[in-house]
Amino acid sequence: MCIRDRYQRRVRGALVAMVFGFLKSGPRPDPIMQAAVSKVDKLLDQVNSASDHARLMWQGMTQASQGQKYLVETMTTMWGDQPEADMSPKVHTLYEKLADEIPKQMNQTVTNLLIQPLNDWAVQLAELKGKTRTIDKEKEQLDHYNDKLEELRLEGEKMRSKGKPRSQKDIDKFQRNVDKHREAEKVYHKVREEVLNCVEEALLESHEKVNAYMKTILHFSQAYHTKTYEVASKLDEPLRLVESYITKPPVRRSHKAEILKGVEEVKDDGDDSDGADKEHLKQDSGVVAVDTKVEKSGDKLKERSAKVKAIEQTRRRQEEQAKIKAIEEKNKQQQEQILAMQQQMAQKQQMICLLYTSPSPRDS
Repeated sequence: MCIRDRYQRRVRGALVAMVFGFLKSGPRPDPIMQAAVSKVDKLLDQVNSASDHARLMWQGMTQASQGQKYLVETMTTMWGDQPEADMSPKVHTLYEKLADEIPKQMNQTVTNLLIQPLNDWAVQLAELKGKTRTIDKEKEQLDHYNDKLEELRLEGEKMRSKGKPRSQKDIDKFQRNVDKHREAEKVYHKVREEVLNCVEEALLESHEKVNAYMKTILHFSQAYHTKTYEVASKLDEPLRLVESYITKPPVRRSHKAEILKGVEEVKDDGDDSDGADKEHLKQDSGVVAVDTKVEKSGDKLKERSAKVKAIEQTRRRQEEQAKIKAIEEKNKQQQEQILAMQQQMAQKQQMICLLYTSPSPRDS
């Protein structure tokens, strides 16, 4: 009874294995190959992520530079024809270098030494992952003889349970399948070992590749920020001019004449029958003359107004001086920070020249 139950369980197991063998596609999973593929998948994901970040980093840096340029161009247009407008051409030139010239110079470097090699590495890993499937045929052959031997063992147990001896023909058939299974196992282990060696080589080489790419990233960061600092340091002169205009505002050109000129042009192009508008324009044009007459009249009301105005100006001047003092203190701190940065960058200048002479990362 025990023998029969054991035989029935094994038959059911064999039948289930055969049914699911027909339903599934490909060989049975090999835990060793599964672990190897998992390692390759993880490294491939990391390389793809690094490649994406490198591309996004470069896009972000160039977009930030372009945004600064457009911001400065917009701000300088607000100067109009005031004295500050004299520095606009130089400021525009410097920001064009930051936004256009430097990114153009560095684009080939970051593309050829970082972005493209990372993409190529990802392709190599994807090909290696595909290579792990090239041994499926050998694995399926081994699975076939595993199933065949299990089937023959079940048949032998069935005959023994009935008290029937195995024939010489059955014994020879079983031995032939044992030999075929041994050969299939030998072939599969050989091709699996070849693939595992490729995986091991790729995983070990990945550490050297990471170091090479890190060297490229560090050199690139130093070179890029050094170039931008060389240009940004030339903004010192415009910065000093702006600070001087804040400390001591220049004599401003009046907007009134421009406004009146624009109104006169509208008047000339408009309908001459509009007498009310003409009267207003005459009144506006005579404001300066009226002010002169009032000053000469010696009117007491005018004198009081002048005194009040003088007091108000004194108060405003004191407030402005307090603000200017705070700004000067802040600028002094910034100058000290810039000086410290210049000293640091001077120490690194010798290292930067290695960027264009350093070898490209190995791709194999």
